[in-house]
Amino acid sequence: MKSTSLLQQAKQYIVDELERFYKERIQSSDDVISQKALEKINGDDVIITFGHSSVILKVLTEAAKKHPKLSVIIVDSRPKFEGREMLRKLMRSCPSLSCSYVFINSISYVMPLATKVLVGAYAVLANGHVMSRIVCCETYKFASRMQTDSYVSNELGDSKQLMNINNRAGPLSDIASRPNLHVLNICYDVTPPDYVTGLITETAVIPCTSAPVVIRVKQQYNIVNMKPYA
Repeated sequence: MKSTSLLQQAKQYIVDELERFYKERIQSSDDVISQKALEKINGDDVIITFGHSSVILKVLTEAAKKHPKLSVIIVDSRPKFEGREMLRKLMRSCPSLSCSYVFINSISYVMPLATKVLVGAYAVLANGHVMSRIVCCETYKFASRMQTDSYVSNELGDSKQLMNINNRAGPLSDIASRPNLHVLNICYDVTPPDYVTGLITETAVIPCTSAPVVIRVKQQYNIVNMKPYA
């Protein structure tokens, strides 16, 4: 009976900590980031974003309510086409917002029109490199590891997504039969800190090079606030 009670306490402790983490580090962080990002957006801005990001969606939704003349260009790519979902959600919440939708191969044509680029990050590494789909970022995404390219460590998607188009055979479908050729569907790109103006986080707008400081402070905070469950 005692072991069962301890197990229940452990489970409840994990659930409580997950709920606390979500409220403090994700939900509250997105609210703060949205407010900080709004301070950087002007009424006549043309903002480019890539794919889908929940925090960028929140920022653009709030910005559209504040600035009626705001314009957004959503850049998308295969195989996930996440930008389509971004476009649908923006149009649903802000019907009057001026939105354009283009594929990644048109980026050179629309980039000169942009005044700002806002993208969400998958992770910020200790050496300042930003891991993302191709920046607004919560600090819980700051990672202590280092990486300078997209090949050392990355998430791989289904290679069939690259070879098929809309679930039909595409121009690359025949290469699957070649035994010495492997198709890699790399999910994220690693951007050097020189190409990122700043990270809008719930703590402040910081340069990428401040990532090690944030990681160290987070580790100290976690140790100090660690509580036993039994």
